[in-house]
Amino acid sequence: MGLLKGTTKDGTVPEDAQAMTPEILKRKNLRHNYKWAVTDGVLAYVSAGMVPPFISIMALTYGANAIGISMVNLLPSLVNTLLFLPFAGVAERSKSVKKLVLLSGYLTRAVFLAMAFIPFMPQGWKADLVIGLNALQAVPSVLYLIVWTDMMGVSFPQNEWGAVFSRRNALANLAAVMGTIAAGYLIDWLPGEWGYVAIFAISGVTGMLSIYALQHIREVPSPKAEARSISVFKRLAMPFRDEKLGRRFAYFSAGLFLYNLGIYLSAPAFPMFYVRELGLSKSMISLLNTAGTLFVVLTSPFWGRLSRKRGNAIVFAYSTIWQALFPYFYYLSGKDLGMMFAWQAILGFGVAGYNLSMFNLGLEYVDENERPNGIAVTNTVIFLSGTIGSLIGGPLMVAKGIGPTFLVSTIIRVFGWAVFLAVFEPSKIMGKVFGKLESKQTTTKGSKRAEDRS
Repeated sequence: MGLLKGTTKDGTVPEDAQAMTPEILKRKNLRHNYKWAVTDGVLAYVSAGMVPPFISIMALTYGANAIGISMVNLLPSLVNTLLFLPFAGVAERSKSVKKLVLLSGYLTRAVFLAMAFIPFMPQGWKADLVIGLNALQAVPSVLYLIVWTDMMGVSFPQNEWGAVFSRRNALANLAAVMGTIAAGYLIDWLPGEWGYVAIFAISGVTGMLSIYALQHIREVPSPKAEARSISVFKRLAMPFRDEKLGRRFAYFSAGLFLYNLGIYLSAPAFPMFYVRELGLSKSMISLLNTAGTLFVVLTSPFWGRLSRKRGNAIVFAYSTIWQALFPYFYYLSGKDLGMMFAWQAILGFGVAGYNLSMFNLGLEYVDENERPNGIAVTNTVIFLSGTIGSLIGGPLMVAKGIGPTFLVSTIIRVFGWAVFLAVFEPSKIMGKVFGKLESKQTTTKGSKRAEDRS
């Protein structure tokens, strides 16, 4: 019979193996998972930095109108809205979240590789293929987002989320900066449509490698809810009915809905603003996007430290107001490139906190056993707002113009930010403040009376 690993011939355990306490083994697993989570983030964000900033511009180049540009965001949002909750049931029934992460991840990245062949298609098909394939990749992407978030949530303890994901986001966004700069220059520098071929090919390959990195993550067993056959509407209502967390989840979801409604409403206006109104080159557009992403990198550690000290809700409240104010003030500075870069820096500062806190609050405001369902509901809320915002954004821009579209977007975002603040239960806070003031006044009056008596 073979010896157990880590034992000597006489059956004793060496001193170095004895030193490997459960806590040390746990830390080793955390370091291992952190290394591969960062590798995944860096490779995935090269892909994210190259393609999403130029999808709408590519469709515009191939002849898409304002309504077509709206479809770039509308169709993926509609797919996400319809599939998130059913796919939450798939994730709930799965014995291995990691297997679903790998399957859905490889399928999503494969579509980016397929998009590299669009420039070789007949001219009349190109805009429709950009819009159609972009919607198609949203199908496996829905499942990927649910199971990836669940896997990351159990791979690290909750008190480490802020530190782990702020560092991961900083390095990943640095990779996105490089990807965006490279994409803009490749499109301008390579002849014809070879720039688009290059960015989709590179994006597909780096995306595949990011999923390969996730194969090395050590899956951590976690409590799971029993697989249930329940309707989509009951599943949608479950996180809101939680006695302990339901109220905060409701405020968080309402604020998130309005906030993202404003984001998606303005999305079709940005490529029109850059290309039609300002006439910027692809390289300049990539530099503007890069400025924002660079400040995401630089400020992510700050938000990570604040998250550990004050909590994710404080980070969300402090960071999202800057992203809310961005669209209209960015539009007003449109003739001054210096001011546009300044507003991109402000946007990056806000987005860094938003990305970190939104991810963490989506995990924090649901019961651990219901995490896949909570993730699905949160993202259904986001993409429902995306569907509605995209439906409104294109026609609004055609009817009223780019400036009014940005103004409406800003107003809705600020309103969403204000709704989210209800998670802090301001009535209770004000009650405590007034209670302290009254107690101070009572103490002051008592001391004055004592002085008068003396």
